Amino acid sequence: MKLGLLGGLAATTLVAMGGVASADAVYSGILGAGSDCPGCTVTVTTSGTNGSPTPYTPPTTLPFTPLNLGTGTGNGFQSNATINNPADSAISSISFLDGNSPGSGVYAGNSVGTALSPFGGDGASDYPADPLNNYLVAEGGGGSVTINYLSSQTSLDLLWGTVDTSPPDYNELMFTAGTQTITGADIAGIVGSFFSSADLDVAVQITGLNAFTTVKASDESSNAFEFDVAAPAPPIGRGLPALLAVGGMLLGVKLWGRGRKRFSFSAAA
Repeated sequence: MKLGLLGGLAATTLVAMGGVASADAVYSGILGAGSDCPGCTVTVTTSGTNGSPTPYTPPTTLPFTPLNLGTGTGNGFQSNATINNPADSAISSISFLDGNSPGSGVYAGNSVGTALSPFGGDGASDYPADPLNNYLVAEGGGGSVTINYLSSQTSLDLLWGTVDTSPPDYNELMFTAGTQTITGADIAGIVGSFFSSADLDVAVQITGLNAFTTVKASDESSNAFEFDVAAPAPPIGRGLPALLAVGGMLLGVKLWGRGRKRFSFSAAA
Protein backbone atom coordinates (compact mmCIF):
# COMPACT_ATOMS: atom_id res chain seq x y z
CA MET A 1 0.00 0.00 0.00
CA LYS A 2 1.55 3.31 -1.08
CA LEU A 3 1.01 5.16 2.18
CA GLY A 4 4.47 6.65 1.92
CA LEU A 5 2.70 9.65 0.40
CA LEU A 6 1.61 10.55 3.91
CA GLY A 7 5.03 12.12 4.21
CA GLY A 8 4.20 14.29 1.22
CA LEU A 9 1.20 15.90 2.87
CA ALA A 10 1.72 19.50 3.85
CA ALA A 11 -1.38 19.38 6.04
CA THR A 12 -4.16 16.97 6.89
CA THR A 13 -7.21 18.02 8.86
CA LEU A 14 -10.68 16.82 9.68
CA VAL A 15 -13.05 19.66 8.91
CA ALA A 16 -16.75 20.34 9.22
CA MET A 17 -18.47 21.17 5.96
CA GLY A 18 -21.79 22.96 5.82
CA GLY A 19 -24.56 20.77 4.42
CA VAL A 20 -22.76 17.50 5.17
CA ALA A 21 -24.75 15.23 7.46
CA SER A 22 -23.28 14.40 10.87
CA ALA A 23 -22.94 10.76 9.77
CA ASP A 24 -20.27 11.83 7.29
CA ALA A 25 -16.66 12.76 7.95
CA VAL A 26 -14.70 15.27 5.86
CA TYR A 27 -10.91 15.27 5.51
CA SER A 28 -8.80 17.87 3.72
CA GLY A 29 -5.11 18.05 2.91
CA ILE A 30 -2.60 19.78 0.67
CA LEU A 31 -0.36 17.38 -1.23
CA GLY A 32 3.34 18.03 -0.70
CA ALA A 33 6.46 17.76 -2.82
CA GLY A 34 6.49 13.98 -2.50
CA SER A 35 3.30 13.62 -4.51
CA ASP A 36 2.63 13.93 -8.26
CA CYS A 37 0.35 16.91 -7.67
CA PRO A 38 2.24 19.15 -5.22
CA GLY A 39 0.17 22.05 -3.92
CA CYS A 40 -3.14 20.46 -4.88
CA THR A 41 -5.83 20.51 -2.21
CA VAL A 42 -7.79 17.28 -1.86
CA THR A 43 -10.98 17.10 0.21
CA VAL A 44 -12.47 13.67 0.89
CA THR A 45 -15.95 13.03 2.29
CA THR A 46 -16.63 9.56 3.67
CA SER A 47 -19.59 7.83 5.27
CA GLY A 48 -19.40 7.10 8.96
CA THR A 49 -17.59 9.05 11.64
CA ASN A 50 -13.95 9.90 12.13
CA GLY A 51 -11.96 6.68 12.12
CA SER A 52 -14.77 4.36 11.10
CA PRO A 53 -16.22 5.04 7.65
CA THR A 54 -18.84 2.50 6.57
CA PRO A 55 -17.62 0.10 3.84
CA TYR A 56 -19.35 0.19 0.43
CA THR A 57 -21.53 3.12 1.49
CA PRO A 58 -21.24 6.56 -0.16
CA PRO A 59 -21.45 9.75 1.90
CA THR A 60 -24.92 10.66 3.14
CA THR A 61 -24.77 14.04 1.43
CA LEU A 62 -22.55 14.71 -1.60
CA PRO A 63 -20.92 18.16 -1.78
CA PHE A 64 -21.59 18.29 -5.55
CA THR A 65 -24.05 16.95 -8.10
CA PRO A 66 -22.84 13.84 -9.98
CA LEU A 67 -23.21 13.74 -13.75
CA ASN A 68 -26.52 12.09 -14.60
CA LEU A 69 -25.66 9.12 -16.80
CA GLY A 70 -29.11 7.57 -16.56
CA THR A 71 -29.94 4.15 -15.18
CA GLY A 72 -29.04 0.68 -16.35
CA THR A 73 -31.17 -2.29 -17.30
CA GLY A 74 -29.35 -4.65 -14.95
CA ASN A 75 -26.15 -5.08 -12.98
CA GLY A 76 -22.85 -4.80 -14.81
CA PHE A 77 -21.64 -3.58 -18.21
CA GLN A 78 -24.03 -1.37 -20.19
CA SER A 79 -22.11 0.28 -23.06
CA ASN A 80 -18.70 1.46 -24.25
CA ALA A 81 -19.98 3.91 -26.86
CA THR A 82 -18.51 7.41 -26.69
CA ILE A 83 -20.77 9.83 -24.81
CA ASN A 84 -20.97 13.21 -26.53
CA ASN A 85 -22.12 16.39 -24.76
CA PRO A 86 -23.63 14.60 -21.75
CA ALA A 87 -26.43 16.47 -19.98
CA ASP A 88 -26.02 20.25 -19.69
CA SER A 89 -22.40 20.32 -18.59
CA ALA A 90 -18.96 21.57 -19.58
CA ILE A 91 -18.04 18.07 -20.76
CA SER A 92 -17.74 17.58 -24.52
CA SER A 93 -17.10 13.84 -24.60
CA ILE A 94 -16.37 10.73 -22.55
CA SER A 95 -14.62 7.82 -24.28
CA PHE A 96 -13.43 4.39 -23.18
CA LEU A 97 -10.45 2.17 -23.93
CA ASP A 98 -9.95 -1.57 -23.42
CA GLY A 99 -9.25 -3.24 -20.11
CA ASN A 100 -10.18 -6.70 -18.89
CA SER A 101 -13.40 -8.19 -20.25
CA PRO A 102 -16.08 -6.88 -20.58
CA GLY A 103 -13.95 -3.73 -20.85
CA SER A 104 -14.13 -0.11 -19.81
CA GLY A 105 -17.43 1.68 -20.23
CA VAL A 106 -20.68 2.59 -18.53
CA TYR A 107 -21.79 0.17 -15.80
CA ALA A 108 -24.74 -0.05 -13.43
CA GLY A 109 -25.23 -1.68 -10.04
CA ASN A 110 -22.73 -4.28 -8.88
CA SER A 111 -21.02 -7.10 -10.71
CA VAL A 112 -18.86 -9.20 -8.38
CA GLY A 113 -15.28 -9.42 -9.62
CA THR A 114 -15.87 -6.82 -12.31
CA ALA A 115 -17.13 -3.50 -10.89
CA LEU A 116 -18.82 -2.22 -7.72
CA SER A 117 -20.99 0.88 -7.88
CA PRO A 118 -19.67 4.09 -6.28
CA PHE A 119 -23.32 4.69 -5.35
CA GLY A 120 -23.15 1.84 -2.82
CA GLY A 121 -23.50 -1.88 -2.27
CA ASP A 122 -21.13 -4.58 -1.06
CA GLY A 123 -21.00 -6.64 -4.24
CA ALA A 124 -22.76 -9.56 -2.58
CA SER A 125 -26.15 -8.07 -3.33
CA ASP A 126 -27.87 -6.22 -6.16
CA TYR A 127 -27.96 -2.96 -4.21
CA PRO A 128 -28.68 -0.34 -5.43
CA ALA A 129 -31.43 -2.18 -7.31
CA ASP A 130 -33.71 0.81 -7.75
CA PRO A 131 -32.44 2.78 -9.43
CA LEU A 132 -29.45 1.13 -11.08
CA ASN A 133 -27.40 4.31 -11.34
CA ASN A 134 -25.01 4.32 -14.30
CA TYR A 135 -21.37 5.17 -13.63
CA LEU A 136 -17.99 5.14 -15.39
CA VAL A 137 -15.47 2.31 -15.19
CA ALA A 138 -11.84 2.01 -16.25
CA GLU A 139 -11.35 -1.74 -16.16
CA GLY A 140 -8.13 -3.31 -14.91
CA GLY A 141 -5.38 -4.41 -17.24
CA GLY A 142 -4.82 -0.96 -18.73
CA GLY A 143 -8.38 0.21 -19.28
CA SER A 144 -9.14 3.92 -19.25
CA VAL A 145 -11.86 6.57 -19.34
CA THR A 146 -11.02 9.90 -21.00
CA ILE A 147 -13.10 12.99 -20.27
CA ASN A 148 -12.76 16.05 -22.52
CA TYR A 149 -14.03 19.47 -21.46
CA LEU A 150 -15.27 22.37 -23.56
CA SER A 151 -13.14 24.84 -21.63
CA SER A 152 -10.18 24.79 -19.24
CA GLN A 153 -10.77 23.47 -15.72
CA THR A 154 -8.68 23.84 -12.56
CA SER A 155 -10.65 21.52 -10.29
CA LEU A 156 -12.36 18.14 -10.40
CA ASP A 157 -15.09 16.59 -8.26
CA LEU A 158 -15.90 12.90 -8.39
CA LEU A 159 -17.65 10.11 -6.52
CA TRP A 160 -14.90 7.46 -6.30
CA GLY A 161 -15.94 3.88 -5.66
CA THR A 162 -13.99 1.37 -3.55
CA VAL A 163 -10.75 3.34 -3.72
CA ASP A 164 -7.75 1.09 -4.40
CA THR A 165 -4.31 2.10 -3.15
CA SER A 166 -1.69 -0.49 -4.13
CA PRO A 167 0.14 -0.77 -6.50
CA PRO A 168 0.50 3.01 -7.12
CA ASP A 169 -1.10 2.91 -10.58
CA TYR A 170 -4.08 0.81 -9.48
CA ASN A 171 -6.48 3.79 -9.63
CA GLU A 172 -5.00 6.89 -11.22
CA LEU A 173 -6.24 10.23 -12.52
CA MET A 174 -3.97 12.05 -14.99
CA PHE A 175 -4.53 15.67 -16.02
CA THR A 176 -3.22 17.20 -19.24
CA ALA A 177 -1.20 20.42 -19.38
CA GLY A 178 0.95 19.68 -16.39
CA THR A 179 1.37 15.90 -16.06
CA GLN A 180 -0.28 16.02 -12.64
CA THR A 181 -1.71 12.80 -11.23
CA ILE A 182 -3.88 11.83 -8.29
CA THR A 183 -3.92 8.20 -7.10
CA GLY A 184 -5.88 6.11 -4.68
CA ALA A 185 -2.85 6.27 -2.38
CA ASP A 186 -3.26 10.06 -2.25
CA ILE A 187 -6.83 9.59 -1.06
CA ALA A 188 -5.71 7.12 1.60
CA GLY A 189 -3.09 9.59 2.78
CA ILE A 190 -5.70 12.30 3.22
CA VAL A 191 -8.16 10.11 5.14
CA GLY A 192 -5.59 8.55 7.47
CA SER A 193 -3.98 5.32 8.58
CA PHE A 194 -7.30 3.56 9.18
CA PHE A 195 -8.17 3.80 5.48
CA SER A 196 -9.21 0.40 4.14
CA SER A 197 -8.27 -0.22 0.52
CA ALA A 198 -10.93 -1.39 -1.92
CA ASP A 199 -13.98 -0.93 0.31
CA LEU A 200 -14.67 2.83 0.62
CA ASP A 201 -16.92 4.93 -1.62
CA VAL A 202 -15.87 8.56 -1.16
CA ALA A 203 -16.60 12.00 -2.58
CA VAL A 204 -13.37 13.66 -3.73
CA GLN A 205 -12.84 17.35 -4.51
CA ILE A 206 -9.50 18.33 -6.07
CA THR A 207 -8.52 22.00 -6.44
CA GLY A 208 -5.35 23.90 -7.29
CA LEU A 209 -4.77 21.94 -10.49
CA ASN A 210 -2.99 23.40 -13.49
CA ALA A 211 -5.51 24.32 -16.18
CA PHE A 212 -6.57 21.21 -18.10
CA THR A 213 -9.10 20.23 -20.74
CA THR A 214 -8.67 16.46 -20.50
CA VAL A 215 -8.54 14.05 -17.59
CA LYS A 216 -7.80 10.36 -18.00
CA ALA A 217 -8.82 7.77 -15.40
CA SER A 218 -6.91 4.51 -15.75
CA ASP A 219 -6.41 1.19 -14.02
CA GLU A 220 -3.20 -0.71 -14.71
CA SER A 221 -3.81 -3.44 -12.16
CA SER A 222 -6.87 -5.52 -11.20
CA ASN A 223 -10.50 -4.54 -11.68
CA ALA A 224 -11.54 -1.69 -11.45
CA PHE A 225 -11.64 2.13 -11.20
CA GLU A 226 -15.34 2.99 -10.68
CA PHE A 227 -16.47 6.61 -10.47
CA ASP A 228 -18.83 9.37 -11.54
CA VAL A 229 -17.69 12.95 -12.08
CA ALA A 230 -19.51 16.15 -11.19
CA ALA A 231 -21.34 18.06 -13.89
CA PRO A 232 -19.65 21.49 -14.04
CA ALA A 233 -21.69 24.29 -15.54
CA PRO A 234 -21.30 24.78 -19.30
CA PRO A 235 -19.31 27.79 -20.58
CA ILE A 236 -21.27 31.04 -20.75
CA GLY A 237 -23.19 31.19 -24.01
CA ARG A 238 -23.50 27.42 -24.49
CA GLY A 239 -27.04 26.15 -24.40
CA LEU A 240 -28.74 29.54 -24.84
CA PRO A 241 -32.45 29.24 -25.55
CA ALA A 242 -33.14 29.08 -29.28
CA LEU A 243 -35.24 32.24 -29.10
CA LEU A 244 -32.31 34.28 -27.75
CA ALA A 245 -29.96 32.84 -30.36
CA VAL A 246 -32.35 33.66 -33.20
CA GLY A 247 -32.98 37.10 -31.75
CA GLY A 248 -29.27 37.79 -31.65
CA MET A 249 -28.85 36.81 -35.29
CA LEU A 250 -31.76 39.01 -36.36
CA LEU A 251 -30.30 41.96 -34.47
CA GLY A 252 -26.97 41.39 -36.16
CA VAL A 253 -28.58 41.34 -39.60
CA LYS A 254 -30.48 44.54 -38.82
CA LEU A 255 -27.37 46.40 -37.68
CA TRP A 256 -25.43 45.10 -40.65
CA GLY A 257 -28.12 46.50 -42.93
CA ARG A 258 -27.66 49.91 -41.34
CA GLY A 259 -23.97 49.83 -42.14
CA ARG A 260 -22.89 49.87 -38.49
CA LYS A 261 -19.84 47.73 -39.08
CA ARG A 262 -18.23 48.75 -35.82
CA PHE A 263 -20.53 46.18 -34.11
CA SER A 264 -19.75 42.51 -34.37
CA PHE A 265 -21.60 39.54 -32.99
CA SER A 266 -20.63 35.95 -32.39
CA ALA A 267 -23.00 33.14 -31.48
CA ALA A 268 -22.05 30.16 -29.33
CA ALA A 269 -24.14 27.09 -30.07
